[in-house]
Amino acid sequence: MKARELTWSTFAVPYEFFKNYIFLMIFALWFLPGVILGIRFSVLGYVLNYLWADFMFYIWYKTKMSAREYWKEQKRKRDWQDDTRNDDDDNTF
Repeated sequence: MKARELTWSTFAVPYEFFKNYIFLMIFALWFLPGVILGIRFSVLGYVLNYLWADFMFYIWYKTKMSAREYWKEQKRKRDWQDDTRNDDDDNTF
């Protein structure tokens, strides 16, 4: 899936990032507000905080996928350049 095609309304957490997502939700919904800041949310507060944390995860994931695509393209270009250099060396007498 390309990062440009993602939309937050249809985003589903990929299996490989499920642990990161659960860690973020525990941190954003329980640890940071309750343990660190000492505040308690109402139901609306939990909903808004969940939506905020979910959106932050979506932005992180989208950026990560864009970077992954970029580095794959750079690797493909480097490999192609290395192959053309090796081809030139093979033809030298």
